[in-house]
Amino acid sequence: MDVALTEYYHKDGVALDGYDVVSYFEGGQVVRGKSSFACVWSNVLWLFSSEDHLEKFSNHPEKYAPQFGGFCAYGAANGYKASTKPEAFSIIDGKLYLNFAKYVRSRWQEKQTSHIQAANSLWDETKHSNPIKAHPIPIWWKYQILKLTRKDIFE
Repeated sequence: MDVALTEYYHKDGVALDGYDVVSYFEGGQVVRGKSSFACVWSNVLWLFSSEDHLEKFSNHPEKYAPQFGGFCAYGAANGYKASTKPEAFSIIDGKLYLNFAKYVRSRWQEKQTSHIQAANSLWDETKHSNPIKAHPIPIWWKYQILKLTRKDIFE
């Protein structure tokens, strides 16, 4: 995965692991895109599940593109870029936010307004950094410890 210094998180050049970004806004589901409905935007390939979704995105990509380049919103709030899972998402005020995993999304949602503000203030600097490499299992254990102790390592 080469995501260093790219504007949007991608795996092998495909945004959102090949999921249809418009589907998040229409039905709130994660739907795989198809190579027959694809476009390149911001130097990344975006896949869609239908011609209609492709057209909607092509006409207004900023409306559908995930915040913080599709990197983890919780990570962005703490000044780093981390990969995301397509099913760990939230739509807030018409904007798509992705997280590293569903349990990270739960943590992020506890203070989502302040996390969004922090990420917005840090993003201009953070977006130029290299993404961190994190393994989901150790992160999950750290999250479990944080839940038990009610402490946030980022505060």
